[in-house]
Amino acid sequence: MKEVKDMEQQLSLDLQFSIASMDAGQVGNLRGIVADVSEALRKNENLFKDNINFLTKELVTILKIPVQLTDAEGYPINQNTFQLYYINNAPFDQRSSPIPQMKKTGVIQQISDTLRAKDIIGTDESNVDALVSLGSHAFLKSVAFHLSDETVGPILVRMRSGTFDENVFKRANELIGYIRNIYVALVAIENSLQYGRQPYVVLHGPLVRAIGAFADIIFGDFDFVRELVSINPNTGEGVGELRIPANPNAELYSLINGEIILKEFDGFCRKLAAQGGCNKQCQNKTAQGYPLNNEEPIFGEDENAKLKQRKFPGLCLYFYLLRKLYEKCQKHKILLASCVENIENAREFTRIVFPSIMFPTKSNQRHCFTNLLKSHKLILPFNDKQQQPEFIKKMQDVIDELNLKDSNLFTHAMKEGCYTSPVEIFRYKEENEVRRKFGHSISGVHNRHWEIIKRIFPPEKNAVMMSYVRTTPLKEPLRVEFFNIYGDEYHQLLKTIYALTLPCQSYGMPVVLYYADLIARTPQRLINAVVEGEIIDLINRMGNVPFDTVMALLGKMNRNYLERKGVER
Repeated sequence: MKEVKDMEQQLSLDLQFSIASMDAGQVGNLRGIVADVSEALRKNENLFKDNINFLTKELVTILKIPVQLTDAEGYPINQNTFQLYYINNAPFDQRSSPIPQMKKTGVIQQISDTLRAKDIIGTDESNVDALVSLGSHAFLKSVAFHLSDETVGPILVRMRSGTFDENVFKRANELIGYIRNIYVALVAIENSLQYGRQPYVVLHGPLVRAIGAFADIIFGDFDFVRELVSINPNTGEGVGELRIPANPNAELYSLINGEIILKEFDGFCRKLAAQGGCNKQCQNKTAQGYPLNNEEPIFGEDENAKLKQRKFPGLCLYFYLLRKLYEKCQKHKILLASCVENIENAREFTRIVFPSIMFPTKSNQRHCFTNLLKSHKLILPFNDKQQQPEFIKKMQDVIDELNLKDSNLFTHAMKEGCYTSPVEIFRYKEENEVRRKFGHSISGVHNRHWEIIKRIFPPEKNAVMMSYVRTTPLKEPLRVEFFNIYGDEYHQLLKTIYALTLPCQSYGMPVVLYYADLIARTPQRLINAVVEGEIIDLINRMGNVPFDTVMALLGKMNRNYLERKGVER
């Protein structure tokens, strides 16, 4: 416990340093705060002890037992049991490097065989708002980085400027980034295949997004949408260092030509509408939110109108491209994973797994004696399956009351090199169905959106899975999402993801994403400086604009909260 004592000593020193710069009134106020906080925590001391004991001891023991995950209706969620696995088939000796240990067991050789001759590709995107007045401005960038030969491409950039509703503008920019991230991966994969290479792809962020925030975004400008899904080898626009063949095959040609993609999408869309599949939900004027600030039908007044006259629902385009990515990976047996490092607020995995692993059975009787369950009066008879649905629903309340999240639950339970069985992702499914299954909607979608999604990206055919991998003892686990096309090969996929994090072990992200992030990232101050420079140049050409007006337009006259202390002194 030396580390904990050192932390306590450091906090004490920090507090003493802060007190040294305070006057008598501030010191008195601080003492009152410390006394109030300490008293409140002491009153709940037993609860804190129970929670800490559960997370650090009991949960680790519980997770050693494979368990069948079930929903609130008593049906299995997964075909296989849920359990923890180890990259090296046993916990690492934390006192030594994991690489020699993996060599001894032959795991490093298995990983090398999987990655050998692969074109390892990482994709990332950035979205930077310019903090100035005079409309809305954002710089969008999406890139693919090829680790094998250290090249970048495709690389798509766009500056969006204009007068928009700020909320709609930001949501549309997010959606554009998601669409382009999938598109960049598609082009990089097909180009790699044309050169006879086998791509291995790692995306940054969730593989399938919670789409509620941008479900009603509709793009009405054909040229704008075409640019989202186009690169031009002739001019070099969007190509980066990607070597596109002079005579690309039909699949690659259709991918780099945005108009062809949109024609294919339009045909797919019209076929669904003609079959009554989606019931044209996207142009139903009576449906709340459709179309957004626009009373014109999606296909135009004429059902046979030309492609350039129609509109493009962002929800449909996003899931159409995700479907193409799924089918591409399935057809060519491409390993593809998406990594999420920021999980501090994530609860989706916990809401699916936690109720089932806590349900008392004869094989895990110790569950019934946890103080955590006793305090919530959730002690049930052994093997009482009739009460399991109600138990699962109540456990959703326990998750909220104890503020349990993926990060604090699995960080304690997983050591470096540990990974979980995959569970299916429900965030893009109909919210009422999800609530029935888990007693909580998690992040399901509205029924009107679900009617569209289930026909473009049917979950029974295009399921998406997620697992957690502890890649470093210094950070919380990494969430890895992937298509449900690998069977038991997901073990090898997760092992290779871990191996790719070893060069960045202090942060625990795949090295290919580290470089993709460096390329995609665009500093806020750089975008601000460029936009401000253009605005100042425009004002100079106008002439006779008061200086204070210029400063106000550039946001230079706002009050900085941190300046108050200096003024007071």
